[in-house]
Amino acid sequence: MRQSESKIVILRRLGARDAAKLALYRLAKRRLVASPARGFYVIVPPEYERLGSLPADQFIPALMEWRKTRYYAGLLSAAQYHGAAHQRPQEFQVMVEKNQRPIECRSVRVSFVARKKMRAVPMQSFNTPRGTISVSTVEATAVDLVGYAHHARGFDQVATILGELTEKIDPKRLTAAAKTAPLP
Repeated sequence: MRQSESKIVILRRLGARDAAKLALYRLAKRRLVASPARGFYVIVPPEYERLGSLPADQFIPALMEWRKTRYYAGLLSAAQYHGAAHQRPQEFQVMVEKNQRPIECRSVRVSFVARKKMRAVPMQSFNTPRGTISVSTVEATAVDLVGYAHHARGFDQVATILGELTEKIDPKRLTAAAKTAPLP
């Protein structure tokens, strides 16, 4: 029996589901796909070969839909979307209703922050190369940065970012966003 024939026999015994798992394993080993979460895979295009995965903002919307989890990009990641992060965040920050484990997928890191009153937080959509992502509005980002300063490298960093966001903040929208503030 040739080697290719033996693989076919093994795959038939294992079934289609296991065959798919084996194929994904081989592709992951060759770094053509990455798995940011168990059972969830993304194709790694050549332009992201060094990164080893898609950037987080390109797979988070699909991952959250797959998990059936409400989310938005927040804190330093949202500030970056609004043009305020002079220092690129080391991890992509996602606000969710319940705590989740952080993700490390090769060079890509994602942290999840549980957020009270999340359904009331104003959000907007931004385009990515793979679709759209939900991001807190500039006003909601300001409120979150103050309320979760420990996730944003402290109040000094928050003050710097708020200084950069000041021109974009609408006072009436800030008042509305403040009603969703994370109070202890």
